[in-house]
Amino acid sequence: MAKAAQLAALNAAAIAGDVATAKRYFEALRLRDPRTMRTMVWNTMLKAHAIAGDLGGATEHFHEMQAQRVRINGRTFGKLIRAAAEAAKPEQAVWLLQHQRAAGLEVDMVSYTSVASAFAKAGRPVEAEAFLLEAGAEGLVLDSVAMGALSAGFAKLGCAEKAQHWLEEMVRQGLEVSSDSFGAVAASPCKPKSGFERCVGVNWSPRRQH
Repeated sequence: MAKAAQLAALNAAAIAGDVATAKRYFEALRLRDPRTMRTMVWNTMLKAHAIAGDLGGATEHFHEMQAQRVRINGRTFGKLIRAAAEAAKPEQAVWLLQHQRAAGLEVDMVSYTSVASAFAKAGRPVEAEAFLLEAGAEGLVLDSVAMGALSAGFAKLGCAEKAQHWLEEMVRQGLEVSSDSFGAVAASPCKPKSGFERCVGVNWSPRRQH
């Protein structure tokens, strides 16, 4: 198989969170020419662990990157933080974000959102909200992914008014409201306030994301 095809197959497996298949293509690329194994290839393998929520595997892979003196960048940390988020491990996500800062690497909204998602998935949306509001105070703009994570997190706890607040905020800003976010609020154990349907529209459809 040509190198380009191996890279494409590695990325496809990573997107699917198929760690075993991604590992097979990753190792094949290492055997092919270890000198050309750049950060991008290592990060792609790390993405497979992240999407699968395999924090242990992601951490092990990161340590090997350090041992092999592979250049670490912001995307490396972003994928580690996502692995912690998918595994619902907020303390580890925060720790990784702090280390990203300490390394002098820029922290973007994606990483903040991943940390908030870790709190939300752990059933702690109040902490997720506080974390994102702190990020907003530092000048980062909350996007639809961040607000959607908050809305869904509060909805799962039955905090319908808080869930509705963030859903309405997405609509107010003209951001895309995913079907998952809308469905989570609609299915909340506590009924949202009256006017909710009028706010998002009875015949709801996502708005264009800016």
